[in-house]
Amino acid sequence: MNLKQTIAAALLVPRLITWAAEPPAVVSSQPSHPAAPLAEAHRLFPDSLSSPAYRFVELYAAEAAAGLPADRAIEEKLFQDGVITEGGPIASLPSIVAAKGPLTTAEGVPLSVSVATRLGRHYRLEWRDTLGAPVYAISFPIDHLLLTRQTPAERETRLISFLRSLASSHPSPSLPSSSSAPSSVPSSPALPSSAPVGFSELQRAAPSSSSTSTPDAREAETERARTLPLAIPGDFLFTPDINNNLYLSPIDSIPVNNPRQYPVETLSNILTTAEIPNNLILDLSYTTLDREKVRIPIPLNPLLRHLRQQGCRLFFGLSEVRHDGRHTCLLMASDPSMGYCHSIRIRLNPENIENLSGKVDARLTAYIPLSRILSLFDENAQ
Repeated sequence: MNLKQTIAAALLVPRLITWAAEPPAVVSSQPSHPAAPLAEAHRLFPDSLSSPAYRFVELYAAEAAAGLPADRAIEEKLFQDGVITEGGPIASLPSIVAAKGPLTTAEGVPLSVSVATRLGRHYRLEWRDTLGAPVYAISFPIDHLLLTRQTPAERETRLISFLRSLASSHPSPSLPSSSSAPSSVPSSPALPSSAPVGFSELQRAAPSSSSTSTPDAREAETERARTLPLAIPGDFLFTPDINNNLYLSPIDSIPVNNPRQYPVETLSNILTTAEIPNNLILDLSYTTLDREKVRIPIPLNPLLRHLRQQGCRLFFGLSEVRHDGRHTCLLMASDPSMGYCHSIRIRLNPENIENLSGKVDARLTAYIPLSRILSLFDENAQ
């Protein structure tokens, strides 16, 4: 699956499932509704264990113990939520593993607990006694709506409210004229006409003795290689074309911030580090569950910083580079612990790129379930 197919799949998946009100997957890696303090009898884990999986199990077991109307209703709820238990009914979990406090059995035997993920799609928690014998296990989907106990409408309302609040608390900067670049962008010579569209070379290339026939030509190639950004490989999301590589200047080894000479590498650094100064404003559009169009102008860096603070990892993909200098790129913000990612498709004109300023068209597709995209790749690999 190439990058364009990946982007199309990422944008299509929410259309197929969110409208059906299935629990797919927010800008936050923590539940949007703060959980009420649990009674000590329902505490299953010490506070030092902070995974959202632990908090979900505590709340889920406490709700079951508080009394759904009948055993059948509990079984239906487990089936609908995709929750599987081993070792007893979910309502009995607090009394099984926490009668003497977190991580002990009713008889006071110490327990160990582990959490694992299965193919990035499910959490599985296991309790074992001191001899390693299993005491209880529970597995459930890594699904944002399930983990936060929200409805799709509640989640969307909170997202839009948050984006508007963030936009109002970070007013758009005064923009310089298109003829003057901000002082943070160094003046650099233009790319040579032979430079490829898109990424230059992603690694500082070693000169090839077979590609040139004269010492002067080899020296010129070596000199050109010294001017290319050095790529520090990062991780990738779904495909190597969507990554968080860091590009460093060959001169001083600081992150590349030279949009005139290295536009794509600079954009990648901006979107994945959230630390490079710029005056870019996302004219962010979003289509609601009711098919209404919402548009919110929001400065880029405050949004990136918030995503990182909430546990998202940022990834960059290049979708299109036109010969007129227009670039279309993809920002992906992923939180595997909550089972979702956001995609923001950003279109920039040459003035936006050269000056790192101005309002740019951006389209948000939110709450994309990672499990659905992983399934698409599984199908493609078969």
